[in-house]
Amino acid sequence: MGIAIARVGCFAEGDDCGVVCGRAWCVQFGEGTEAIARHRMLGWIPGDAHRSLPVQPLQLYLSFAATVAALVVSLAERRAWFGHSGDTRAGETALLALLLYTTSRACLETLRENAGTGASVISSLQLAVLQLCIAAVVVVASRIAGRGTHSVARRAAPLPAPGTPQL
Repeated sequence: MGIAIARVGCFAEGDDCGVVCGRAWCVQFGEGTEAIARHRMLGWIPGDAHRSLPVQPLQLYLSFAATVAALVVSLAERRAWFGHSGDTRAGETALLALLLYTTSRACLETLRENAGTGASVISSLQLAVLQLCIAAVVVVASRIAGRGTHSVARRAAPLPAPGTPQL
């Protein structure tokens, strides 16, 4: 939830704005913000303009994505989606949170204002998220394969007779 709150702060400051947009929900930022400074630098608005061009409220989209990720992870914890408790589940829910937010962030990065930066088609963040997703799939697949073996072994072991001391 901290990321969600921080992104609202970014919106209030006019940091990390989205691309120029003509939609009804797009916003204009005033003096002292990154958006108006960038638009002046690129020559899109005159130097004496008091407002930026309308841009996507990317910061609010990112805040919403972080909130949804936090809610999904909270639901996963409450419902014990991973079927066990302890440190392993905490690691799995942390991985889930990381995957949800970074994947949504990588998708939303396509709306970030990158004009004039020489940015490539895929940003370094998007490449890192792609690598993280591949690693997560490998980890989850190996955990699922490992669980199947352990659960079969547990079911195959005979139960001790009542009153038998446990070793």
